[in-house]
Amino acid sequence: MKITLVLADTGRQTPAGLSLLQVGWKSTFGASQPDGSFILPEQAVVVFVEAEFSEINRVYSTDLWLVDRDNNPQQFNTPNGPIDAEVHRQVLIPQVMGASIGVDSSLATVFYDFPMGNIRVKEVPGWYRWMFKLDNGETGETGFMVNPAPVQPSFGPLAGGTNPA
Repeated sequence: MKITLVLADTGRQTPAGLSLLQVGWKSTFGASQPDGSFILPEQAVVVFVEAEFSEINRVYSTDLWLVDRDNNPQQFNTPNGPIDAEVHRQVLIPQVMGASIGVDSSLATVFYDFPMGNIRVKEVPGWYRWMFKLDNGETGETGFMVNPAPVQPSFGPLAGGTNPA
């Protein structure tokens, strides 16, 4: 099997396929929170699982989790407080219509969409990785940098200053 992870700003999965916005980035920003953590903007993680003919038409259990450079788990914000950023689900790798035994493979797409403010990281700037694992032991990962949120421009005279002339 071949596993590829891709990051996007957002997306939508339909029976006909997958539509993604701003695909393939490797850097985002984190907004500082009063507790010292940082929340991230909306983010989608797409996992492409390419399977050999002998591995299709089977349901696989999957795990996706977010860690920092030192493999420390990061968190999701929930109504009941922060929890480790991990998602467990099942995926079926379907047969491609007309595929021949031993020649063709099949592709399954596993799509995760996290709303703005849902993902919480501990350190900025920092390098983070989404890790993915199938129950057969196959793994994949993709990393990204989180930088401080850009400072918003201010308009008008500076506090305590004078108007430039």
